Amino acid sequence: MNIQFSAKYYDSSSEDDVLTVGLADSEDDPKHFLILQRAEDVDEQDVELGQDTYYVEIGEPGMAGYGGIDDILIAADKLVFNFSSATKWCKTIKTIEIEIAPQLGSIDDIEKSLREIFIDTPTTISRS
Repeated sequence: MNIQFSAKYYDSSSEDDVLTVGLADSEDDPKHFLILQRAEDVDEQDVELGQDTYYVEIGEPGMAGYGGIDDILIAADKLVFNFSSATKWCKTIKTIEIEIAPQLGSIDDIEKSLREIFIDTPTTISRS
């Protein structure tokens, strides 16, 4: 399955030691969205439960889990997230392509926030 939507809302913030990056088709009532979260401090329980990585939530079709993104392509007008077929929770998703507009924020800021989410993971981030 390939998912596509146009982002009308973008946010990158940190609260209670959790970094969150979100992209959505609407700020008030989103149908399509992608939320990425990463704890700034990982504890022993997180490691034991396999939650010592980033968390992903997808609005439509309503899926969530830890890990699973192989690589991200950042272009001037879109972000393309390629998902792992080996990760159980997201194996039915191949890609999420999110159209972005300049008013959402600078591409450099978006890239910086994504790199913070995926630090110390095998996920590759590249720009075209």
